[in-house]
Amino acid sequence: MKSCNGKSSGKRPVNKVERPAAGPFSAAETNTSAFSVSATALAVALLAAAPSISRAAWECGADGAGQDTLTCSGASYATGISYAGSNGLTLNLANPSMVVSGTQGVSLQAPPAVPSLNLTVNVTDIQSITATGSAVTVTNSAVGGLASVNIGSGTLTSTGATNTVSAHGGSAGASAQVTLTGGQVLNTGTGGGIVASTASVAGTGNATVVMTGGTVQASGTGVTSSISGTNHTGTASITMSGGSVLSTGATGLWARHTGKGLAQVQMSGGTVAATGTNSDGVFASSNTGTYAVDVSGGTVTGGGGFGAAIHTSAAAGGIVNIGTGAVINAGSSGVAIRDGDFNRDGIDEIGGNATITIAGTLNGAVLLGGGTDTLNVTGGAINGNITGDGVDALNFNLGSNSFVHGGAYAISGMDAIVMNSGLAQIDSTISANTITVKGGTIVLNGNSAASAGTTVEAGTLAVNGTLGGTLNVLAPGRLQGSGSVGSTTIAGTVAPGNSIGILSVNGNFAQLAGSTYQVEVDPASTASDLIRVSGSASIGTGSRLEVVRAGAVSYSVGTRYTVLSADGGVAGTYSLAGNTQSAFARLIDSYDANHVYLTAEKLRDITDAAETPNEGAVGGALDSLPGSNGFANEVTWLPNDSAARDALNQLSADIHASTKTALLEDSRFVREAAIDRLRGSACAPGSAAASPAQTPQQMRAGCTPEDLQKHSAWIHVFGSWGSIDSDGNAAKLKRDIGGFLVGADTGVGAGWRVGMLGGYSRASADTSARNSGSKTDSYHLGAYGGTQWDATALRLGASHSWNKTETNRSVAFAGFAGGLNAEYDSTTTQVFGELGHQIDMGRAVLEPFSGLAHVRLKSDAFLERGGPAAMYGEGDSTNATFSTIGLRASMQAGESTRLRGMLGWRHAFGDTAPTSTHTFSGSLPFTLAGVPLAKNVAAFDAGIETQLRPNLTLEASYSGQFGDGLEDHGFKASLNWKF
Repeated sequence: MKSCNGKSSGKRPVNKVERPAAGPFSAAETNTSAFSVSATALAVALLAAAPSISRAAWECGADGAGQDTLTCSGASYATGISYAGSNGLTLNLANPSMVVSGTQGVSLQAPPAVPSLNLTVNVTDIQSITATGSAVTVTNSAVGGLASVNIGSGTLTSTGATNTVSAHGGSAGASAQVTLTGGQVLNTGTGGGIVASTASVAGTGNATVVMTGGTVQASGTGVTSSISGTNHTGTASITMSGGSVLSTGATGLWARHTGKGLAQVQMSGGTVAATGTNSDGVFASSNTGTYAVDVSGGTVTGGGGFGAAIHTSAAAGGIVNIGTGAVINAGSSGVAIRDGDFNRDGIDEIGGNATITIAGTLNGAVLLGGGTDTLNVTGGAINGNITGDGVDALNFNLGSNSFVHGGAYAISGMDAIVMNSGLAQIDSTISANTITVKGGTIVLNGNSAASAGTTVEAGTLAVNGTLGGTLNVLAPGRLQGSGSVGSTTIAGTVAPGNSIGILSVNGNFAQLAGSTYQVEVDPASTASDLIRVSGSASIGTGSRLEVVRAGAVSYSVGTRYTVLSADGGVAGTYSLAGNTQSAFARLIDSYDANHVYLTAEKLRDITDAAETPNEGAVGGALDSLPGSNGFANEVTWLPNDSAARDALNQLSADIHASTKTALLEDSRFVREAAIDRLRGSACAPGSAAASPAQTPQQMRAGCTPEDLQKHSAWIHVFGSWGSIDSDGNAAKLKRDIGGFLVGADTGVGAGWRVGMLGGYSRASADTSARNSGSKTDSYHLGAYGGTQWDATALRLGASHSWNKTETNRSVAFAGFAGGLNAEYDSTTTQVFGELGHQIDMGRAVLEPFSGLAHVRLKSDAFLERGGPAAMYGEGDSTNATFSTIGLRASMQAGESTRLRGMLGWRHAFGDTAPTSTHTFSGSLPFTLAGVPLAKNVAAFDAGIETQLRPNLTLEASYSGQFGDGLEDHGFKASLNWKF
């Protein structure tokens, strides 16, 4: 290998080149750091020395094989670098400070007589090459030879009318290639940027440009790959994955073939722009061959005039693919893709058989030339007109993608438009011979026309604008929309609107046997889908009218919907299907001369589904309401009796009546506290206190005469939780209560003791099966008194309670949901008494007893809040009487402690099934029953009393009640102070 600065390198010695005595190198051509070789001097010297210079002088391989290599690493070459001869050569330019200038910057040439000669220039690491002609030229006319230029750095500039970088193969089989990976290629004159070309009448070589980076800017064509030759079969190709190309006066990338071969552009990245008049961003042309343009990424921008972002032309047609990563901008011409050559009047001169696939974004028009062209849209966007000129097809193969064509544009001149898959929204106008839908959904929002008709084979056609021409919808195809169509035949499905809407048919309308009219009906109004026909309408036997309910509410009984009208008359009837019947009502179809109707009518009463008195009561109230009542109508349209019963139970609000049951049950806590206090003051079983009516000799151990300390004060706390089972009518009730009472009493007269009490309690009730509950705050006031004759005791009392109840319930069933609440007052008044007889058995005392209590609960009227299912509740009174018989026992367990217990049977009679009377707004009144009072209950109590101090006693006990579905557990505790 030989270096231009005279230094030798290589793995073995090489013959040294001697300068002839009168050689071509002069002192004027040598600078201080290296000698500069002018184009003329280098050519003359090499050609003169060629016969006598050994090939070994240019060897670069260790074994002597391979190309001769010349490395120029000087800093300045003022008159360029040139080589011409019969030997192959690789010329490396490698000096970051290298500056080359002259008429021709770097030039390599080989004559045509030499076979298989390769010439290569590698611009790997320089500062600049500037020339009035070409900056780098490689011309290889050797048969089968290769002319190549590889540029990786520096700035290469031409200031004239020639191309800045040129690689040319000038004989049969010769090829040319330019590779740009970095640097800049500039033409500040009128010439082009990069050209790879080959020319022969019947050659097979290729012209190739590969660009992965760098910048090309020229007033002429930015990058050209060109093959000339009528019968040439090579490939002219440009491959670009990075960098940028700008042409200010001509084409950005041009793959050109004048013969039979392929003109190809492959672009996966970078930027290409042509800004001149009649300039194309990318142009692929082949005279009698084909073209292939694949832009999978990057940006291409076309120029003005008749220019296009992508322009193709070939007699045999070709393929254009625009990938999802590509952006194609039309420039001022407005044309994104043009197929075929156009003269200056815009008339199509040459048409190709183009196949164009669009997946990216096109900002501009698509113009298809004469011939048979196919435009496949697989995604992306086309922001411009789509114009055909010949036998052209527009196919939408969108898969899972969508495509929108804006209303400012037009699709015209198409022989066929075919929708295959995905979603295409066409807001533009359409003019085509045929439109065919084979799959997916195509939405036509503009004014469209298919002169030979439209066919829906499968998929969906939605017409929201106008569609001229006849329309045939085959099974399983679907027609929908709120636009206007021509005479229509339906063998598949028609569904007006995009929800509820009107589809107009300008002509006749025919539904064939087995077809379906899917009609949406708004149950909240009289609105429904409508097919409006200007001609006649015929309904084939077996045609279905399938009803779809729009909205969550149900139809109003008595409402009529018009679903088809025909000025020329209606013939035939439908078979009704879909959402047409409930447990109590149905939609029926009816006809007159020009219309088809749907009408909602009631079949049976809601009460027919009831299985319990409460269900029947609510059902009767709903039946009394008009059909327009919302929640009543929802019950009417429930699908079956089971769903209706669930709705009736939720509407029943038996919580109000069941809360009365709980209040009556809870009345016992006040009277039990009073009775317990009287029993304790008399030293009765279970008590550690004493009675003023007893003498010390009659009192049990531990009792102290209260006539010595005749006043007492006490506090009593209580709590309870339990449940009352459903009786099959009202829902099971869970309840709890907690509260306290305070009182004071004193001895009066001959053996009587009287007192007063007051307190507060809060009770909760819940019926989970009805999603309802209540809370009641009660304030209590009462009086009590008692006396004892020997072993027999009489205990009496009365109380009055003020109750404030808050209820809440949730109603939810198909078509209806709401939350309801109410607040109202009530009072509880009771009188009670008990008679007991003590039997002293030493350390133990027994007392059989019987008691009686009468309770009156008076409830105020109320009005629920929260929606149409709210009820008005009437005020009423409920009376119940409780009788109890049982046995109490106590036993001394220490000096100041006693154990006590009670076992009894309680019976309830009177209003044992509390009720409440209600009214829905506009309904007849109805009465609901709550869970019943337990008529027969086993009651027991077990506890302990202890005397903390001579005048202070504490007692605590557990109490329970069981029977007739009632289960209750509670606790009580009292603290008594005598003074």
